[in-house]
Amino acid sequence: MRTLVGGDPDVTSYREGDDRYDVMLRVDKAFRNSPNALQRLYYRPHTLGNVPLSNVASPRARHWPTKIERYNRVRQIMITGKHRQGGSLSEALALLESTVQEMDLPVEYSAALVGRSKELGRAAKNYGIALLLSLIFMYMILAAHLKASSIHQILLSLPLSVPFALISLYAFARTSRSSTRPRNSSSCSASLRRTRILQIDHIKSLRRGGLPRLEAI
Repeated sequence: MRTLVGGDPDVTSYREGDDRYDVMLRVDKAFRNSPNALQRLYYRPHTLGNVPLSNVASPRARHWPTKIERYNRVRQIMITGKHRQGGSLSEALALLESTVQEMDLPVEYSAALVGRSKELGRAAKNYGIALLLSLIFMYMILAAHLKASSIHQILLSLPLSVPFALISLYAFARTSRSSTRPRNSSSCSASLRRTRILQIDHIKSLRRGGLPRLEAI
């Protein structure tokens, strides 16, 4: 059936000068363009002569995938696409998640992300872990240089800086579409923290020199 209907592209070959051409074997279109035409096809068993296909099979129309893919021995359907111009991958994933929830799939069905979509969720998780570790390490470094009261003053400014940083990113339309802009904003916040530490250290040195608190500030 594959040879007669779909065609066999590797039946034989012939040479013409220095060029070699592959020969493809396939039934003419008039004999393969309808189910009735398929019934006129013959095949050759091992022990008999040519046998009509209609003797052993009858065609019936069915809707079925041309290819069945599996993952971990379970059938799967891969859906791929691109987000619209001006959109972001995170927006597309949020819409996809809400669409899957609205479908209310039976328990035997499940949905999962692969490729860049999966890596985006993994990166967000790793970013949260890195942020937590950075806060812990920063506290340890400050504890080695400053007194406890100064440490608390610096750490109290962190919760206030987060919403203002997000508002700034939103105001200037600096989202995850650009890979360089968030890096600039993070380096700016890091330099501000370093400046804050230097200022506190200088105020402490002025206090040790005898200046009152307000004048030292």
